[in-house]
Amino acid sequence: MTEQQLTLIDIQQQKKKFVVGIVLIVLSLLIGKLALVPLILFPTDEQWRNSMVAVYIFSWAILIPGIYFAGIEGYKLVHHKYREYHQKTISHMKHHGGRMAAKTRVLTSQARSRLDSKLENARSQLEKMRIKKRI
Repeated sequence: MTEQQLTLIDIQQQKKKFVVGIVLIVLSLLIGKLALVPLILFPTDEQWRNSMVAVYIFSWAILIPGIYFAGIEGYKLVHHKYREYHQKTISHMKHHGGRMAAKTRVLTSQARSRLDSKLENARSQLEKMRIKKRI
C-alpha cells in the first residue's frame, strides 16, 4: 500500500472513532437526563432512587470512553449543541409562558367585568325588591 492509502485508512478509522465517541457522549447525556425523571415522579421511593443513582453513574461511565473516542473536539461539539438546544428550549418556554400569562390576564379581566356586571345587576334587582317591600 502506498502512503496516501494508509493516510486514507487512518482518516477513516479516526472518523469511525469520532462517530462512536459522539454516539456514546449523546447516549450518556440522554441517559443522565432521563434518570432524573423517575426521581421527580417517585421522590419517596427508595428503590427508584437507588436505581436511578446507579443509572446516573453508569451514564458517566459511558461518557468517559465517548470523550476518549471522539476527542476533545467532539465533546465540545456535542456540549455546544446541547447548550444551544437547552437555551432554545428555555427561550421557547419563556415566550409561550409569557403568551399564556397575557392571555390569562385578558381572560381574568373579561371574567371580572362579567362578574361585576352580574353583581351590579343583582344589586339593582335587590334594591328594586326592597323598594317594593316598602310600598
